Amino acid sequence: MAMTLTRLPDWEERLTWFVMGVGRETRFDMGRLSCAIWVADAVKAMTGIDPAPDWRDMPGDEQAIWRYLQERHGDLRAATTAALGPEIPASMAQRGDVVLHVVERGRMALGICNGREFMALADQGIGTRPMHTTICAWRIG
Repeated sequence: MAMTLTRLPDWEERLTWFVMGVGRETRFDMGRLSCAIWVADAVKAMTGIDPAPDWRDMPGDEQAIWRYLQERHGDLRAATTAALGPEIPASMAQRGDVVLHVVERGRMALGICNGREFMALADQGIGTRPMHTTICAWRIG
């Protein structure tokens, strides 16, 4: 069941501190679904609420994670909708909203809108890509 998330008054500063601090040191690791955990941590920084505590206990290898998502939700998109509520068109996303994009081999991953670009985990840490490459988004507060 999706939570009602409201951004804290200083959410922009909190998001900046998250990205520049702990969030900066995280590296993409599909075997741990780190994109979802990183995004959940960013949302928690902006709202004070962890939107996906059950994601933190997922199995530790890639096949087990996708099997877990498929059994519980169908896919990452459906799991994100279950945690955050209805999706919105990617073109409607604003800074701080969660976005979905395609990574290698057609796999989906999550990121955070930062205006015309979104931030997402990459092999070397946080990377940015143009928003027009996203599939959909979820409004955060």
